[in-house]
Amino acid sequence: MAKRRFLFLFICFLATIGAVQAQEPTTTWPYIFNDFQSATIYLKAGGKIEYTANIHLGNSTLHYIDGNDVKESKSKDILLVVFGEQRFMNVNGKLMEVVAEQEGGFIARLKDIDFTRLNETGGAYGASSNTLSTKALTSIEGIGSVTNHAMQVANKESGKELPLRNEYFIVVGGSVYPAEKALLPDFVPVDKKQSLKDFVKKNKIRWSKPEDLIKLVDILK
Repeated sequence: MAKRRFLFLFICFLATIGAVQAQEPTTTWPYIFNDFQSATIYLKAGGKIEYTANIHLGNSTLHYIDGNDVKESKSKDILLVVFGEQRFMNVNGKLMEVVAEQEGGFIARLKDIDFTRLNETGGAYGASSNTLSTKALTSIEGIGSVTNHAMQVANKESGKELPLRNEYFIVVGGSVYPAEKALLPDFVPVDKKQSLKDFVKKNKIRWSKPEDLIKLVDILK
């Protein structure tokens, strides 16, 4: 009986740990990762530096710990940021995750805050739309000015969960294309529009699937 009770408590403990690790970003912790973690930053000027860092969802920039302070890196200096096996490339001034690649190009995913949903009626958040919007935006902007990491951690779970969205981009050479069916044709040369249309139809491209979007690289070269 004692063994069963111990096993039950152990399972509950593991479930609790899992829940903590899977915590979603909030208005007081608008970061991609649940904790600041080791990162290697490759610079456009050459060379690399090591930081304990995170990516801020409000503006897709790199925040890093310097002593007890949290600072923001200048996006214009960054080429690539690597967290373990996850890579975030600087695409048009924003850090986007490389989610698929092949010779000649890659698919970048921008994960950011869905401000449209955030500003909708706040039934799910327990506040009116205007009140919620003001508080949420204030928190998101404010966390960038909080320079003490301990203060950030202390307020980590006091905010409201943030609605997020994924946007995909096709990066080929020095060009960046929106991976959206309605927008992409406007960004390709006239002589490629028909071949793009035919390719999308033939391959039944799913616009939210990186493994499908990467197939478009050859068409856009």
